[in-house]
Amino acid sequence: MTYETLTEVDTSKYGNGKGLNIRQTASSKGKVLIVAPNKSPIYVNSASESGGWIAVKYDGWNGYAMSKFIKGTSAYGTSSSGGGNYDGTNINCKAKTTASTKLYASADNNATVLVTIPSGKTIAVDSDLVPIATWLRAVYNNKFGYVKHATLNISKTPKYYGVKACVRYGAALLQQGAQNEYVRVFKKDLYDAGWHNLTLNNTFDAEMKAAVKAFQTQEGISSDGIIGTDTKEKMYRVAEFG
Repeated sequence: MTYETLTEVDTSKYGNGKGLNIRQTASSKGKVLIVAPNKSPIYVNSASESGGWIAVKYDGWNGYAMSKFIKGTSAYGTSSSGGGNYDGTNINCKAKTTASTKLYASADNNATVLVTIPSGKTIAVDSDLVPIATWLRAVYNNKFGYVKHATLNISKTPKYYGVKACVRYGAALLQQGAQNEYVRVFKKDLYDAGWHNLTLNNTFDAEMKAAVKAFQTQEGISSDGIIGTDTKEKMYRVAEFG
């Protein structure tokens, strides 16, 4: 089974904000394999969503989780509050709408429409033109969702990985003192890129700040030790393409 979409756990919209059980089978009676903390990045197989469950991959474990607790799924998007908020500000992967365009909560014509984007608007889109058939992941007006290719004039730029970086490392700035799963993912990618002195956990400590500054200097961007859009894009490129 292919887990093609990286999204985020959100147990606060319909639940209590605690961890999400990843089970061996698509049933509340299934054995719990691991618990994914709220706001954890998680891979899903979008086509598998059925009966309130979806196939997922988290921290090396393959299993099933209730889809309403995962952003971007049909079950999550059934509420008017939408399919997850991400800050699309300054993400440099561009497309211009050539007609009025709907941003859906998931790649499904029957999914909740998060917002209708007017014609002529510039939005941020995923660089992969066919993540799910005719759909693109996109960010517009602080909403993360899916749009159709047919209504877009896509402009490929040197920085065309902003949405993927946003999904992988979250939208918010990461800086010293932060503790979350996005920090852990970025730290692991930084470690794999050559900073082997790092302790692999979810804490943004002084050791990590020094490594981030060194990485930023290497990549020719502002070396402030804060992980923003440019740093995420650079790290994503290294993590994916070396």
